[in-house]
Amino acid sequence: MQKTPKPSPLARLQQLSPFVRKRLEVLAESTLADDLIAEDEKRRLARRRELMATLKAAPAKHAKALAAAVAAKAKAEADFDAAQVAAKAAMQAQQEAFRSFHAAEFGQSQEIGDAERELIETADPRLATAIFWLEDRGEWLRMAIDTWAEKSRGAGQISGETVIRSNLADVRVAMAEVRDQVNRLRALQLQAVTASEVEREISAAFAELEPVLAKFEMRAPTLEDHEVKPARPWIASFDAARELRLNG
Repeated sequence: MQKTPKPSPLARLQQLSPFVRKRLEVLAESTLADDLIAEDEKRRLARRRELMATLKAAPAKHAKALAAAVAAKAKAEADFDAAQVAAKAAMQAQQEAFRSFHAAEFGQSQEIGDAERELIETADPRLATAIFWLEDRGEWLRMAIDTWAEKSRGAGQISGETVIRSNLADVRVAMAEVRDQVNRLRALQLQAVTASEVEREISAAFAELEPVLAKFEMRAPTLEDHEVKPARPWIASFDAARELRLNG
């Protein structure tokens, strides 16, 4: 929105009434007008002298504060430059430390891996055989998971109500025990043990799993004539029991 221009002094004078214009003409012809003009000139010159004095005194007035600010600015810039140099050096040191760490970690892992590999390769082979057949029993346990329906007879249930049953929780417990025995024999592969100690540990692992697997009509491997025998995983009655439950 544009502002309306102010009227010129002449235009403003013409807008005044004849009476006011007459009074102004009388005032202009009197000495009072000269006095007013002189007073205004005096005030204007005094203000200009004040401004000139301020202009002259400003550098000295602010010199101390400006010098301190310049010094602080220079110090801050120097500190910033030094911090950048230090940060770059720290990053390089960190990278070098990471390289050293990974090199040391790799060296350790390689040495441990080589030693473990040779220990396993030169361990009593019956340990690897026993581990294989125990893991095989673990896979058979997965296939032993079963779900069936039966008529309820428990308290608080409607007589004859169909209830879905599952042996999943029991299978999970059994699989965990098989894993424990596998880990037991794997640890033995990394130890210096005699043949008789190996046989004792294998026999103990099989014996501990025998009742666990028997719950699912399964057999554990055996150690016979100093050799690991896989045995048939299923007890014959399991097939009949499963068929009876599914079709009976």
